Amino acid sequence: MPGGVVLDGPNAYISGVESLYGPNGYVIVELRGRAVHETYCAPDGSVLAEFDIPGGMKTLRRPELEGVRDALLSGYNRWNDLDELAAFALDIDLEVEVGQGALRTVAFDLLKFTEARGWTEALLRQAVARRSGNPDLQAISRGLGLAPAPFAGRNAGYEARVLQHSGLTSLAAGRDVKSSASARCARSAARPRAASMSMSRWVPDSSSREPE
Repeated sequence: MPGGVVLDGPNAYISGVESLYGPNGYVIVELRGRAVHETYCAPDGSVLAEFDIPGGMKTLRRPELEGVRDALLSGYNRWNDLDELAAFALDIDLEVEVGQGALRTVAFDLLKFTEARGWTEALLRQAVARRSGNPDLQAISRGLGLAPAPFAGRNAGYEARVLQHSGLTSLAAGRDVKSSASARCARSAARPRAASMSMSRWVPDSSSREPE
């Protein structure tokens, strides 16, 4: 399961049996350029929490590629480790797509491969998730402002597979599409009543159609 935030506690809007029900509320999604701002509210409109979701990782410059490569090799210093990461994070065969050779060269070529396709963010987020105790990868993650990987285990590589089959150019582009859909749903949802769950529904417009 992806990480998340859970609103816990009693439901103050159900008099007499507050402790038998969980709390409810609603979310406001705002698009701010390439970023997304989410505001979590109680039914009375009071703000419970706010989060900014970055709009995607920038393209790496040559010196940055070197630093990312070195961090990658600090956590994946054997061919099999790097091959496994590529398979799980990107759903690719490292030897087929990048080739063999000195590990430093292979790691650098892998990053050039992912940069050309907008997949570097997916690769690095999974790299950090699978080596969460590695200080070099953690430092690179913080420096690039990467969010945690949303999927792990058998679902690792989900984002890369979506990109490969959707025609999108990067994770940021995918988030733009999802954010736009979320915003349309949020606008179409009625303000939630006390003690009831707010439900959003997909409202197709001229630029989209309902998923099959």
